[in-house]
Amino acid sequence: MLFASASFIFLFLPLSLAAFYLTPKRHRRQMLLIVSVLFYILANLSSPLSIAVMAVAVTATYFTGLLISPRRSIRRPGQTQADGRRGSAAVLIATVAALAILIALRIVRNSGDGTGYFPLGAAIWLLHCVSYLTDIARGDVQPDSPWDALLYLTYFPLMVVGPVVRYKVFVRCAEQSEYNVNCAAEGMRMFAVGFIERIAVAAVLMDAYEKITDNAASSMNYVLGLCAAALIFVTSFFALVGWSDMARGLSMIFGIRLPDDFGSALTVCTPSDYFSRVFRGLGEWYCDYIKDPLCAALGRSEAGRAVETIGLGCGILWLAVWLKCSPAMLLVGLIASALVTILELSGADGFVRSHKWLWPLGWIVTFLVASVFWTGGVVGSVSELGEMA
Repeated sequence: MLFASASFIFLFLPLSLAAFYLTPKRHRRQMLLIVSVLFYILANLSSPLSIAVMAVAVTATYFTGLLISPRRSIRRPGQTQADGRRGSAAVLIATVAALAILIALRIVRNSGDGTGYFPLGAAIWLLHCVSYLTDIARGDVQPDSPWDALLYLTYFPLMVVGPVVRYKVFVRCAEQSEYNVNCAAEGMRMFAVGFIERIAVAAVLMDAYEKITDNAASSMNYVLGLCAAALIFVTSFFALVGWSDMARGLSMIFGIRLPDDFGSALTVCTPSDYFSRVFRGLGEWYCDYIKDPLCAALGRSEAGRAVETIGLGCGILWLAVWLKCSPAMLLVGLIASALVTILELSGADGFVRSHKWLWPLGWIVTFLVASVFWTGGVVGSVSELGEMA
């Protein structure tokens, strides 16, 4: 049951909204939690294992957060340092485990005919589990209410393709909930725009892209290749923006405004600007929980400076792993990562930004890099990618 399905739009959403707004304001967060859990159960009726896996992960994450909270350490002064070390160890274990599970699930999903087991939303709630534990261990947020924690870990508007929202950001958004007609109307408008972007634009363009690549598989020329590149460049953006706008619109209908996950990536003049404007939430997660802690741990050493320097390049590779983790996706991720790192180290990015007459050339380079990157996400193998090239 995806957001664009008839069962969701004409049955689940109206009933959920009715139940939500008929509930007294002081209990609406609990009702939203019930709606989120119900959505996940209904969306996974054909895969009960997914429900069990998520239930175990969410329960373990919540109670681990209670154990490692710094506030708990204050109540037991004699064990503050031990609790701090235990919290850091728990966060490290959770991060490594979540990344390992995500990569393993992606590999299983892409093995064979590409229909392997992958729980709905696992790429989101695994990262949210890490964010919850890290923010709790740092003391950025206190586990005051179980409703905030459980709602964050199961929040149904984020379960399809995100956006990825850090726990401390979600708590701030939830605290500023708006239960009024204007917010709901704005959410409905955003959901409708996202639906059009995903169904009326991205789906139609993707159909045209598949016809070109299927019919020209053995006779691809420069004209058809350029058409295919342009289609995948635009299609990928509108498909992802469409899902994101639908998710943010749904959240606004229920009173919670989430941050924008995409910028005007189609018009930027450097590859680094492009990749920094897609999946902003995922990029912030990567910086907050992987890159920045790693740089802080390495300090001013050569390794620390190296990590800081190639941070965005590693972020692009992380995006490739998070999206699909197939050989073709990893290959184009490595290529894009290396190119962006070289352009940044050489100062070419800054030079292009500061000289308007170079913007068209910069856009062409960005277009080519992004097109190759997204092509890696739709082809079945490295050999197929080579044939298209």
